[in-house]
Amino acid sequence: DERVRNELIHKKLTDDTIFNTLKLLNRYNFDVEISFVLGVHGESLSEMEKTIRFPQRLIKSGIRSFSKVSFKPIIPMPGSRTFDIGISEGRIDKDIIDKHINGDYGDEFWKDWPKYVPDGVTLEQIMALRKKGLMSYYISPYFLRRRVIENIQNPKRFIADLLEFINVIRFGRSRKSFSS
Repeated sequence: DERVRNELIHKKLTDDTIFNTLKLLNRYNFDVEISFVLGVHGESLSEMEKTIRFPQRLIKSGIRSFSKVSFKPIIPMPGSRTFDIGISEGRIDKDIIDKHINGDYGDEFWKDWPKYVPDGVTLEQIMALRKKGLMSYYISPYFLRRRVIENIQNPKRFIADLLEFINVIRFGRSRKSFSS
């Protein structure tokens, strides 16, 4: 969402700038992965819903320079604004780094590190939106047509894609995101 990106994260990056940049990349057949963060401090559920619809807006505008999309809950990293806000609000333990070093959060940093969840939203809602966003892109006619062509050219890719598809449907995430 443009408000979240500019007023809350201070990116100073308009939708028009993103669209124009991706249109330029589109002319030169670049293959881009676009990633979105959900749950920024001050972000509402309706703004997160706008964010998960952003890839569809790109497709409708004719942009074809991206083949992968990801939606992730924001992870408050030490030194970041979200981390400082989480500490000040009491949502993140002040001794989180010591707890992580001691193994209190488990072995998988990205999986086990606490996520920031803004007021009026639950982590379950964020994860449900994440799954909805992934499904709306990866089950879209645009993506399926693109992948069918690629899979015809490479049958091994077809098998890998089928396994990824099953995991996204079952778990809301790719197999690659599972810990080993």
